[in-house]
Amino acid sequence: MKPTTKIIFISLLLCVISPLIHSKTALYGMSVPKVVFFWFLVEVMMVVYLIHIQHSSEENPPKSWLSISLLVYTLGLIVSSVFSVSQTGSFLSSFERMDGTINALHFIAFFWVVGSVKLSDNQWKIILIMSCFVALGVTIFGMVESEHSDDGRIQSTLSNPLYVAIYLIFHIFLLINVFINIIKTNNLRSKFLTFLYSFICIIVFALLLYVIVYTKSRSAVISLVFGLIVATLLIGFLKQNLRKYALTGIVFIASIIAILYFNRNSEWVQSDSALARITNLSVLDNSISARKELWEMTLSGLPDRPIIGWGKESYIYYFAKYYSPTMYDNGFWYDRVHNFVFDKYIEGGFLGLLTYLFVIASMLYLLWEKDTNIGITQKSLITGYLVSYLVFNLTVFDSYVSLLILFFLMAYIQQKSTNNRINIKKIKSIWLVFFALIMSFVCYNVVYRTFKTNKQWTAASKSTEVLQLMTAYKQAYQDAWIGKYDVGLDFALQKDRVKSGDFDDLTKLDYYDSSEKALKELLEKYPNHPILLSQLGFIQQYAGKSQEAIKTYLLLQTIAPKRQVNLMDLAILYLEAKDFDKAIKLFDEIYQLDKSYNLALLYKAYGLSLKGDKANANAIIYHLPVEFIVENLQFIWNVFKNNSDEESLMFFLSNTTDKSKFKRETFLVWLKIAAEKNNTTEVHSSIFSFYKHFLPESELPKINQLIEDVNAKKSPPDALVNYFE
Repeated sequence: MKPTTKIIFISLLLCVISPLIHSKTALYGMSVPKVVFFWFLVEVMMVVYLIHIQHSSEENPPKSWLSISLLVYTLGLIVSSVFSVSQTGSFLSSFERMDGTINALHFIAFFWVVGSVKLSDNQWKIILIMSCFVALGVTIFGMVESEHSDDGRIQSTLSNPLYVAIYLIFHIFLLINVFINIIKTNNLRSKFLTFLYSFICIIVFALLLYVIVYTKSRSAVISLVFGLIVATLLIGFLKQNLRKYALTGIVFIASIIAILYFNRNSEWVQSDSALARITNLSVLDNSISARKELWEMTLSGLPDRPIIGWGKESYIYYFAKYYSPTMYDNGFWYDRVHNFVFDKYIEGGFLGLLTYLFVIASMLYLLWEKDTNIGITQKSLITGYLVSYLVFNLTVFDSYVSLLILFFLMAYIQQKSTNNRINIKKIKSIWLVFFALIMSFVCYNVVYRTFKTNKQWTAASKSTEVLQLMTAYKQAYQDAWIGKYDVGLDFALQKDRVKSGDFDDLTKLDYYDSSEKALKELLEKYPNHPILLSQLGFIQQYAGKSQEAIKTYLLLQTIAPKRQVNLMDLAILYLEAKDFDKAIKLFDEIYQLDKSYNLALLYKAYGLSLKGDKANANAIIYHLPVEFIVENLQFIWNVFKNNSDEESLMFFLSNTTDKSKFKRETFLVWLKIAAEKNNTTEVHSSIFSFYKHFLPESELPKINQLIEDVNAKKSPPDALVNYFE
């Protein structure tokens, strides 16, 4: 093996290991370290490969429909990123996603290198076996850490249950391939070894399947079923000697589906959180309904920028512009549609979507080309996985591991094809040195600085002293390139910590000025970014710059005209500025967007009370649903206090027919007001209502005695309040 081939082979092995790389202490430690590590390996492979082909022209990049389609996709990706609504965001992405154009270009380079260098069958076996061991490591780690998970969903070293699911789905297909090879291989030393290897394979398969189920991802289970059915049908149709096994597999899969479906409401399914979630396909489920609303919302804006799209990592702009008011209960800023067709369309328009589908089609075409040196069983299993991948991404989105697998398979298929090679003339040594220097520059900025920024940001976030925190954040922000968005935004998010801290005014003012400056700098690189604008408005508000904050939120209103939470921030700023008419008008407009958004009515009532319109303020509150009043009672109490009319709230609570929706705190507010107003009748009513709903009968004598003492003026009414508190 040539030294250059050996370096590329070792680098590929390290890429396979990368899903295990993570940091429990770093911010986004499950994504940043592994992606940066991958970038470094790809950059090394690129330099080594360029040297390698100077002495091995037969390993020049192959000419195939796959390589052509990927080249077209790359050009489309670059065009959409250059003309993106935020070029910086498209190219660099964020620490949370690490999925900008720079990341895509690294994967494309990975394909060109690995798909061109000829590796032996033994080397591929080593790579695939190593990948199975890594998957087992991810599985075991996930099973161990799930015991400490709040929701019981397995995330392992990949930060998200969905990422774990798609990664292990690939290895399910890989293990099936290994198992088939074990069974049909005749050169094993004994039947015992065949049995042992088969047994190990089945155990690992079962562990992987268990973890996939306990990611509690319906998309994962459904996509795995689809992929297995397609792979099994292909094997059964094309391999006559395996047809009976394929038929058995189909029957087995169908039986499992039937058992779960017909027993979905049974106790043994519902008592298991994973099975209960997987079998719940109701559109009323929060996760399903949120996706449905996202897709409907996305459809409404499809004619906007239809050719080259909004640019990679730009869905946040689309989301803000076409936000559906019915999503108010879901407070997230969505940066993905959770559907690959929509996602590719938004980021690249028709050009991006069609070139992506062209890549997938070319991949399948090259896979099934008769001259491609891959067996029928392997072709069927790869096709099955690709079906799983596409079905999975109909409700999810790509991640580092899903892209690693996809480009790994592309490179594998490309290398196994017999296409002609592109003729590349030998490059002069001076140009190789120049390329190496360029890659060193890229490595410094893309790898080293990204890792350094993540490390600095993590250290800054753990600072306990505010001055130390400010210094650390400023330094991390100044040094950052990739990750600058994350550091600057997180610096601004420390506002509540600074505001509530025991610091002098000069320190707070320095913080507000520094974070405002950082946000404004970021907005030059991420023009009109809705999240940055919302945080800038908060900072200006905290710094006492109300008029500037209002201008910021008015700009945000033009970008996200229907997102209630941001409109509420603007209306509340109007209240603080004592511009009651503007505030009340805006609260009305917010309510009209979706008439189940009762928070706008509550704040309208508050605005009316501040304006002195006590009657209309109370009338609005009286017509709010009981459940909403119970959830927001403390704020409502403040409104009545502002009106000097707490007794009206007391009588409202007293006269509410259905008190089953009350909480302990609801009765306590009722009792407190009654005690403050020395209204003995309402004190008795609140106590007995409370007793009826919450207290055991053994407490009744104590309560009666306490009431007698209050009536006899032996104890003040507050004694009752203190008792219940």
